[in-house]
Amino acid sequence: MSSSSCLETTRCDAHAASAEPYAGRPVGEQQTISPREIHAYLQARGIGFASGNELDGYPSPSAVLALESDLSLTGEQRMLTRSLVDSTDAAAIRIGQLLIEQERKIDQLFTSNTLTAEAIQVPLTQIGSLTTKIRTFFAEAHLVQRRILSREQIDRYVQLRRCERLWDDAAVWSFRENSAD
Repeated sequence: MSSSSCLETTRCDAHAASAEPYAGRPVGEQQTISPREIHAYLQARGIGFASGNELDGYPSPSAVLALESDLSLTGEQRMLTRSLVDSTDAAAIRIGQLLIEQERKIDQLFTSNTLTAEAIQVPLTQIGSLTTKIRTFFAEAHLVQRRILSREQIDRYVQLRRCERLWDDAAVWSFRENSAD
């Protein structure tokens, strides 16, 4: 093997190792939506559309339930929040299923080698519309949740979520530092 072809092989191997989303997938099995995203849409969890807004005082209903004792929720607040979570999740999951279906149509266009500018327009337009709908559901849920809580509870919520994020960030950095050894 010549030194130049060896260098090219090394570059390719190094690039393949860094292309984590495709690692281990045979050609033709790349997806336009990751398994993690599919799981998040089907569970209405971890989508993160409004995660930054939480720290601006727009609480996530599911996070409020997780923090109910720290926030001293009343029975009525707990009931209203549970109802909000259930209705938002049901709508988000229905929309998420439709969104996944459109992503799979795009996958099929690629894997069948039938991709054209015209063929991809319908699923892309649908994905845009569905993404708008799901984001709207979650934004509205945060607005409703804000009206359910008192100002003091919202302030406490923001404080608790900031602490959680600091702990999460510290854990990530600790993991990275320990992994580098």
